[in-house]
Amino acid sequence: MPDLQNFNVACIVCGTYSLSTLESLLPSAQQCDMRESPQYKLRGWGDGSPKLYRFAEAAREEQARRTKRPACLVSLTVRARDRGTAVQIGRREISELLDQYVAGHRVADLRLTSTSLGGRVGSKKVASFQAVGASVAIAYPLTKAWPAQLREALRMSHLAATTDAPMSRVSLAWTAMEACGVKVGNQGNVVALAEAMALQSLRQQIVESYHNMRQAAAALLAVAAEDAAVAASCERQAVSAAQRVRLDSPHRTRLEDRAKAAAGAAQVADQRLESLRRDFKELLAELHAYVATDARDHLIDVNQWLDILQPSRAQDCADLRRARAALTTLGGRVRGIAAAELAQWCDRLASPSRCADLLDEWTDRYHRNLDWLYAVRNMSVHSGAFMVPGDLATAHSAVALADFLLEFLGNWYEVARRTGRADREAMSTRQVIECLADRKRKIALAMRTQPDSFPLNLSYLTSPTSDGWDRAR
Repeated sequence: MPDLQNFNVACIVCGTYSLSTLESLLPSAQQCDMRESPQYKLRGWGDGSPKLYRFAEAAREEQARRTKRPACLVSLTVRARDRGTAVQIGRREISELLDQYVAGHRVADLRLTSTSLGGRVGSKKVASFQAVGASVAIAYPLTKAWPAQLREALRMSHLAATTDAPMSRVSLAWTAMEACGVKVGNQGNVVALAEAMALQSLRQQIVESYHNMRQAAAALLAVAAEDAAVAASCERQAVSAAQRVRLDSPHRTRLEDRAKAAAGAAQVADQRLESLRRDFKELLAELHAYVATDARDHLIDVNQWLDILQPSRAQDCADLRRARAALTTLGGRVRGIAAAELAQWCDRLASPSRCADLLDEWTDRYHRNLDWLYAVRNMSVHSGAFMVPGDLATAHSAVALADFLLEFLGNWYEVARRTGRADREAMSTRQVIECLADRKRKIALAMRTQPDSFPLNLSYLTSPTSDGWDRAR
């Protein structure tokens, strides 16, 4: 693990031109009115100063063009192991600093903008960071209706995902889960929630093995394309060097030989790239002759991918046999975690008791994680603690678990609505969790007592229209 180092962090505080007595509250902090240039005002950035000035100028233009609100640039020094962590720590310290000023005014609206700047002290490698997450071209809803059982949880989960303070994110995420019927204590259902999450994980992890395989294949092609581009560049440089030398030069022969060698290497790299493209195109065509995907390369029927991972049977159709052979070849070509996952899932599905063991292991892991979140939430809500060891990672985990819960609950209510199952659509979220927990236990028992896992219905594993173990053998 890297040692702790000093990092400079700069943030824009929107809502004021100046924070009075800033240095007494945060000794390492400096500030600059956004109506002025930070040049000669902020010290300690060294070789990173030019990027700080450009960051300030871009922020000033943005403020003038869009919000037209007062703003100031705040810089501070923090101790961290990497630049990204330093920016998160810096944003937290400034955010907590603003608690003082908001309390001093009550009606003031002071907040950090989404962009921050960070760099190690003494280094010119300075980068900007966005506090907001990724964007999407088209946003899709969780469901195409408004299940009354999920509305409060949807709101809390959204707030948790967009809140900056880690402990607040944990509290809001837990509130979202409580809105879904999660309770702790003698009448609690945390273990049932852990079992339902383990069941959903089985589906998601098997689906993930497909996407990891595709990404690994794309990465191999990208590396081969980069190698070919580098070889072509070396060839151009070698040819140019040979052409610049006079015909009677004693170096002419050596440079021409180098150019020929570079041309040969470029040809080999091109041939390797074309071979990879051709092989992957043929193998993926064989695979997708059985496994259908949509325009976003998402599996249309997850059970088709499951069929390929299962052991071969006499009744398998020709397309399935060819797809399984293509996947075996692909598994030998891709590297790293993608190849390991493919091999692991083939082994687990051939010995279903290993899948049952994995379900129990996941259940225990989710249970311990949920217990930790509940303890952290209590520290935040009841004792006012706003900082604990590992709170950033805990916040990410809390939001992810709330999202995961909404994922399979949303699927349950959406399928129930679409198929006209009014009885299932009317179930409370607590009842759905208990139903899926019971389903997990039955599937784990079946995996331990039956010789194979062919009845596993992965496409409808957490659906109200199946019990997850009802595919025809």
